[in-house]
Amino acid sequence: LLRGDKVKITVMFRGREVAYAQQGQEMLRRIIKSVEEYASPESYPKLEGRRMIMVLGPSRNFENYKKTPALVNEAEFLASIAPKPRPTPQEAPAATPPAATAPEATATAPAAATATPETPKA
Repeated sequence: LLRGDKVKITVMFRGREVAYAQQGQEMLRRIIKSVEEYASPESYPKLEGRRMIMVLGPSRNFENYKKTPALVNEAEFLASIAPKPRPTPQEAPAATPPAATAPEATATAPAAATATPETPKA
């Protein structure tokens, strides 16, 4: 809203909650009160099926924009959510070997199989 964008607020009712649409309307009116110095309603809360929808636009009083500093620098925000490149194997830190949880099986031949067989003597 401080940058001049519009905000669409939707309250969705499930099942029998539609019977309490007045509570949803009251909730949206409290939102209007809480942001009245920055925004003004472009469309008041109205029930469309199981949804209650309201649109807020920037305030007509532009003095509020001059007094209020930007909450987030847009370039910093976009940089913070950009995907980070994966490190290459040279850049990756050396991994520590995992702790041995089970004895490792080694492929060693039995001693008898490696010896040369004896020839029978007559």
